[in-house]
Amino acid sequence: MSYRGKHIHPKIRGLKKKKRFFQNPIFWWLMLFAILIFGAVYVLLFMPSFQVEKINILGNEKIKNHDLEAITTKDINKKIFGIFYKSIFMVNPSLITKHLLAALPGVENAAVQKSLPQTITVRIKERVAYATFCQQENTCFLIDANGIIFEPLEHTADGQMVIKVSSDATFLLGQQAVAKDIMDSIVKIQENLKNNAKVDSSKVLVGNPLVVTTGESWRIYFNPASDIDLQITKMNLLLNGEIPVATRTKLQYIYLQYKDRVYYK
Repeated sequence: MSYRGKHIHPKIRGLKKKKRFFQNPIFWWLMLFAILIFGAVYVLLFMPSFQVEKINILGNEKIKNHDLEAITTKDINKKIFGIFYKSIFMVNPSLITKHLLAALPGVENAAVQKSLPQTITVRIKERVAYATFCQQENTCFLIDANGIIFEPLEHTADGQMVIKVSSDATFLLGQQAVAKDIMDSIVKIQENLKNNAKVDSSKVLVGNPLVVTTGESWRIYFNPASDIDLQITKMNLLLNGEIPVATRTKLQYIYLQYKDRVYYK
């Protein structure tokens, strides 16, 4: 009997009906998981209700809507497995901002906002011209108060201050042509000359020394590596006291770059 049991029981077990794969609970859990993933991908990428249909452009005056929309649209339109989509969920505002600033030198700041379900708003701040910047070969640009050149010029505008650098360096649109701290010094000097001496700056040569030529054709020499506020204070005291307005027409220069001394002629 024991011998028969050893050989019969395995055969009986082999005769049991096997479950089909779709009868396995694991199969249905996997199916449910796949359906959820497919549904999520569809909603995130392809659902018509969440495809970007409108781009609002705000804050621009000189830069054309078309140029701003073209760069924004390029980052919105995407493709996967040969299928195009423009889902608002996949829009990357930081990337659009980066591309706007890189492609359009006239844009100082940009902010991109998503508004569900289908709208993107691009708000920009354009650069404001502070002066004209000219390179050694007399290629000129508009430059803002941060020292960024952003628009080419065929000729300089009458009455606008011209900034040059003493080196042979050349710059391209969107580049920092003058360091921010130097531009801050130039702005302070210009404001003090205009408010205290009633005279504008006509030219500035950036170097060491920093040379400012006034609209009355006399020059002021500054040391950009020293305390510019102290040098401006000395300039104001000199122009408001020791040098009368009537004699300024004969003035040639003022040297302020020396720490404890002031020279003028």
